[in-house]
Amino acid sequence: MKRSIKSFVVRSSLLAAALLVAFAAASAHAAAITWGAAVTIGTNGDSDVLNTGSTLYAYDFSSAQTVHSVNFVYATGTYSGANIYTIGSDITLSDSTRALTINTSAYSHASGLTTAYGTMLQGAIYNSPVQTITVSLKNLVSGKNYAVQVWAEDSRATINRKDTLTSTGGNSVILNFNATSGTGGAGQYTIGTFTASGTTQDFTILGDVSSQLNAIQVRDLGVASVPTPAALPAGLGLLAFAATRRRRR
Repeated sequence: MKRSIKSFVVRSSLLAAALLVAFAAASAHAAAITWGAAVTIGTNGDSDVLNTGSTLYAYDFSSAQTVHSVNFVYATGTYSGANIYTIGSDITLSDSTRALTINTSAYSHASGLTTAYGTMLQGAIYNSPVQTITVSLKNLVSGKNYAVQVWAEDSRATINRKDTLTSTGGNSVILNFNATSGTGGAGQYTIGTFTASGTTQDFTILGDVSSQLNAIQVRDLGVASVPTPAALPAGLGLLAFAATRRRRR
Protein backbone atom coordinates (compact mmCIF):
# COMPACT_ATOMS: atom_id res chain seq x y z
CA MET A 1 0.00 0.00 0.00
CA LYS A 2 2.79 2.41 0.95
CA ARG A 3 4.54 1.55 -2.29
CA SER A 4 1.36 2.35 -4.26
CA ILE A 5 0.98 5.70 -2.50
CA LYS A 6 4.64 6.49 -3.08
CA SER A 7 4.31 5.55 -6.75
CA PHE A 8 1.21 7.73 -7.12
CA VAL A 9 2.89 10.71 -5.51
CA VAL A 10 5.97 10.31 -7.73
CA ARG A 11 3.80 10.09 -10.84
CA SER A 12 1.81 13.08 -9.63
CA SER A 13 5.01 15.05 -9.05
CA LEU A 14 6.29 14.26 -12.53
CA LEU A 15 2.94 15.12 -14.11
CA ALA A 16 2.69 18.40 -12.23
CA ALA A 17 6.24 19.34 -13.24
CA ALA A 18 5.51 18.46 -16.86
CA LEU A 19 2.34 20.53 -16.83
CA LEU A 20 4.15 23.55 -15.39
CA VAL A 21 6.81 23.21 -18.09
CA ALA A 22 4.08 22.97 -20.73
CA PHE A 23 2.34 26.06 -19.41
CA ALA A 24 5.66 27.93 -19.32
CA ALA A 25 6.41 26.89 -22.89
CA ALA A 26 2.98 28.01 -24.00
CA SER A 27 3.44 31.40 -22.33
CA ALA A 28 6.82 31.82 -24.06
CA HIS A 29 5.54 30.94 -27.52
CA ALA A 30 4.73 33.86 -29.80
CA ALA A 31 2.54 32.72 -32.65
CA ALA A 32 1.44 36.22 -33.51
CA ILE A 33 1.44 39.91 -32.72
CA THR A 34 -1.80 41.19 -31.21
CA TRP A 35 -2.38 44.63 -32.72
CA GLY A 36 -4.32 47.28 -30.86
CA ALA A 37 -6.81 49.59 -32.53
CA ALA A 38 -5.50 52.38 -34.77
CA VAL A 39 -5.17 55.70 -32.93
CA THR A 40 -5.09 59.12 -34.57
CA ILE A 41 -1.66 60.72 -34.21
CA GLY A 42 -1.72 63.60 -31.74
CA THR A 43 -4.66 62.27 -29.74
CA ASN A 44 -2.50 62.28 -26.62
CA GLY A 45 0.19 64.70 -27.78
CA ASP A 46 3.71 63.43 -27.13
CA SER A 47 2.17 60.79 -24.84
CA ASP A 48 1.14 58.93 -28.00
CA VAL A 49 4.67 57.53 -27.77
CA LEU A 50 4.70 54.50 -25.49
CA ASN A 51 7.36 54.60 -22.78
CA THR A 52 6.30 51.61 -20.68
CA GLY A 53 9.13 49.17 -19.98
CA SER A 54 12.49 49.93 -21.54
CA THR A 55 13.49 50.91 -25.07
CA LEU A 56 14.98 48.06 -27.06
CA TYR A 57 15.27 50.31 -30.13
CA ALA A 58 13.39 53.20 -31.75
CA TYR A 59 13.89 54.53 -35.29
CA ASP A 60 12.50 57.18 -37.58
CA PHE A 61 13.34 58.18 -41.16
CA SER A 62 13.74 61.92 -40.63
CA SER A 63 16.30 62.80 -37.95
CA ALA A 64 17.12 61.87 -34.35
CA GLN A 65 14.41 63.11 -31.99
CA THR A 66 13.39 62.57 -28.36
CA VAL A 67 9.66 62.30 -27.74
CA HIS A 68 8.07 61.38 -24.41
CA SER A 69 11.51 60.39 -23.08
CA VAL A 70 12.05 57.92 -25.95
CA ASN A 71 15.15 58.53 -28.09
CA PHE A 72 14.41 57.89 -31.76
CA VAL A 73 17.49 57.37 -33.92
CA TYR A 74 17.62 58.10 -37.62
CA ALA A 75 17.34 54.72 -39.35
CA THR A 76 20.76 54.58 -40.96
CA GLY A 77 21.04 51.24 -42.73
CA THR A 78 22.44 49.27 -45.62
CA TYR A 79 20.83 47.95 -48.79
CA SER A 80 21.13 44.38 -50.07
CA GLY A 81 19.97 45.06 -53.58
CA ALA A 82 17.28 47.71 -53.83
CA ASN A 83 14.58 45.79 -51.99
CA ILE A 84 16.18 44.83 -48.64
CA TYR A 85 17.11 47.48 -46.07
CA THR A 86 18.78 46.53 -42.78
CA ILE A 87 18.93 48.96 -39.88
CA GLY A 88 22.02 48.03 -37.87
CA SER A 89 21.47 44.61 -36.33
CA ASP A 90 17.93 45.48 -35.19
CA ILE A 91 15.48 45.53 -38.11
CA THR A 92 15.33 44.29 -41.69
CA LEU A 93 12.72 45.54 -44.15
CA SER A 94 12.23 43.68 -47.40
CA ASP A 95 9.85 43.19 -50.30
CA SER A 96 9.94 40.96 -53.36
CA THR A 97 11.13 43.22 -56.17
CA ARG A 98 10.26 46.87 -55.55
CA ALA A 99 12.86 49.38 -54.48
CA LEU A 100 12.55 50.58 -50.88
CA THR A 101 12.98 54.35 -50.88
CA ILE A 102 13.63 56.72 -47.96
CA ASN A 103 12.39 60.29 -48.05
CA THR A 104 13.43 62.29 -44.99
CA SER A 105 11.07 65.24 -45.20
CA ALA A 106 8.39 64.90 -47.89
CA TYR A 107 5.40 63.92 -45.78
CA SER A 108 4.89 67.00 -43.64
CA HIS A 109 3.16 66.19 -40.35
CA ALA A 110 -0.14 66.67 -38.58
CA SER A 111 -1.01 70.13 -37.32
CA GLY A 112 -0.62 70.75 -33.58
CA LEU A 113 2.23 68.35 -32.85
CA THR A 114 5.34 69.40 -30.97
CA THR A 115 8.36 70.12 -33.13
CA ALA A 116 10.12 66.91 -32.08
CA TYR A 117 7.08 64.67 -32.64
CA GLY A 118 6.24 66.30 -35.96
CA THR A 119 9.81 66.10 -37.22
CA MET A 120 9.99 62.44 -36.22
CA LEU A 121 7.09 61.67 -38.57
CA GLN A 122 7.90 63.75 -41.64
CA GLY A 123 10.17 61.09 -43.19
CA ALA A 124 9.36 57.52 -44.23
CA ILE A 125 10.52 54.39 -46.03
CA TYR A 126 8.14 53.15 -48.73
CA ASN A 127 7.74 51.24 -51.95
CA SER A 128 5.70 52.07 -55.05
CA PRO A 129 4.06 50.45 -56.97
CA VAL A 130 2.81 48.70 -53.89
CA GLN A 131 4.17 45.42 -52.56
CA THR A 132 4.12 43.82 -49.13
CA ILE A 133 6.98 44.91 -46.88
CA THR A 134 8.13 42.29 -44.38
CA VAL A 135 9.51 43.80 -41.18
CA SER A 136 11.84 41.53 -39.19
CA LEU A 137 12.47 42.61 -35.60
CA LYS A 138 15.75 41.25 -34.21
CA ASN A 139 17.75 40.99 -30.99
CA LEU A 140 14.79 39.63 -29.03
CA VAL A 141 15.00 37.23 -26.10
CA SER A 142 12.77 34.18 -26.13
CA GLY A 143 10.14 34.28 -23.39
CA LYS A 144 10.15 38.05 -23.00
CA ASN A 145 7.13 40.25 -23.62
CA TYR A 146 7.51 43.09 -26.11
CA ALA A 147 5.50 45.96 -27.54
CA VAL A 148 6.01 47.27 -31.07
CA GLN A 149 4.64 50.67 -32.05
CA VAL A 150 4.25 51.66 -35.70
CA TRP A 151 3.34 55.02 -37.26
CA ALA A 152 2.05 55.86 -40.75
CA GLU A 153 1.44 59.46 -41.81
CA ASP A 154 1.35 61.70 -44.87
CA SER A 155 -0.13 65.09 -44.05
CA ARG A 156 -0.03 66.53 -47.55
CA ALA A 157 -3.32 67.51 -49.19
CA THR A 158 -5.45 64.96 -51.09
CA ILE A 159 -3.69 61.98 -49.50
CA ASN A 160 -6.05 59.15 -48.66
CA ARG A 161 -3.90 56.03 -48.35
CA LYS A 162 -3.80 53.13 -45.94
CA ASP A 163 -1.45 50.45 -44.60
CA THR A 164 -2.61 47.07 -43.32
CA LEU A 165 -0.37 45.48 -40.65
CA THR A 166 -0.54 41.72 -40.11
CA SER A 167 1.43 38.93 -38.46
CA THR A 168 1.03 35.22 -39.09
CA GLY A 169 -1.85 33.81 -37.06
CA GLY A 170 -2.71 37.20 -35.59
CA ASN A 171 -5.13 40.01 -36.24
CA SER A 172 -4.74 42.89 -38.69
CA VAL A 173 -5.03 46.64 -38.21
CA ILE A 174 -5.44 49.39 -40.82
CA LEU A 175 -3.55 52.67 -40.46
CA ASN A 176 -4.82 55.71 -42.37
CA PHE A 177 -2.04 58.03 -43.61
CA ASN A 178 -4.29 61.12 -43.44
CA ALA A 179 -7.70 60.85 -41.84
CA THR A 180 -9.01 64.14 -43.29
CA SER A 181 -7.33 63.92 -46.74
CA GLY A 182 -6.30 67.54 -46.30
CA THR A 183 -3.15 69.50 -45.55
CA GLY A 184 -2.11 68.93 -41.95
CA GLY A 185 -4.37 65.91 -41.50
CA ALA A 186 -3.19 63.34 -38.97
CA GLY A 187 -2.14 59.78 -39.70
CA GLN A 188 -2.44 56.88 -37.28
CA TYR A 189 -0.36 54.57 -35.11
CA THR A 190 -0.87 51.18 -33.49
CA ILE A 191 0.75 49.23 -30.67
CA GLY A 192 1.16 45.48 -30.95
CA THR A 193 2.19 43.09 -28.18
CA PHE A 194 3.80 39.67 -28.36
CA THR A 195 5.89 37.14 -26.44
CA ALA A 196 9.07 36.27 -28.29
CA SER A 197 9.57 32.61 -29.20
CA GLY A 198 13.04 33.28 -30.59
CA THR A 199 15.38 36.11 -31.44
CA THR A 200 13.29 37.49 -34.33
CA GLN A 201 9.65 38.40 -34.96
CA ASP A 202 8.11 39.26 -38.34
CA PHE A 203 5.10 41.26 -39.42
CA THR A 204 3.98 42.68 -42.76
CA ILE A 205 2.88 46.06 -44.08
CA LEU A 206 0.71 46.23 -47.20
CA GLY A 207 -0.54 49.55 -48.51
CA ASP A 208 -3.33 50.24 -50.98
CA VAL A 209 -1.15 52.59 -53.07
CA SER A 210 2.27 52.34 -51.42
CA SER A 211 3.46 50.48 -48.34
CA GLN A 212 4.95 52.97 -45.90
CA LEU A 213 6.58 53.18 -42.47
CA ASN A 214 7.29 56.52 -40.79
CA ALA A 215 8.61 55.40 -37.41
CA ILE A 216 8.87 52.29 -35.28
CA GLN A 217 9.90 51.37 -31.76
CA VAL A 218 10.21 48.10 -29.85
CA ARG A 219 9.90 48.06 -26.06
CA ASP A 220 11.02 45.37 -23.63
CA LEU A 221 8.18 44.63 -21.21
CA GLY A 222 9.95 41.91 -19.23
CA VAL A 223 9.68 38.16 -18.81
CA ALA A 224 6.36 36.40 -19.30
CA SER A 225 4.88 35.07 -16.05
CA VAL A 226 4.65 31.33 -15.39
CA PRO A 227 1.39 30.15 -13.74
CA THR A 228 1.58 29.01 -10.12
CA PRO A 229 -0.19 25.81 -9.07
CA ALA A 230 -3.06 27.94 -7.72
CA ALA A 231 -3.59 29.34 -11.21
CA LEU A 232 -3.94 25.88 -12.75
CA PRO A 233 -7.27 24.09 -13.18
CA ALA A 234 -8.44 22.49 -9.90
CA GLY A 235 -7.34 18.92 -10.59
CA LEU A 236 -3.94 19.94 -11.87
CA GLY A 237 -3.46 22.29 -8.95
CA LEU A 238 -4.06 19.41 -6.52
CA LEU A 239 -1.40 17.33 -8.26
CA ALA A 240 1.08 20.19 -7.96
CA PHE A 241 0.10 20.61 -4.28
CA ALA A 242 0.66 16.89 -3.66
CA ALA A 243 4.09 17.15 -5.25
CA THR A 244 4.94 20.08 -2.99
CA ARG A 245 3.85 18.20 0.15
CA ARG A 246 5.92 15.20 -0.88
CA ARG A 247 9.04 17.32 -1.31
CA ARG A 248 8.58 18.75 2.23
CA ARG A 249 8.53 15.29 3.93
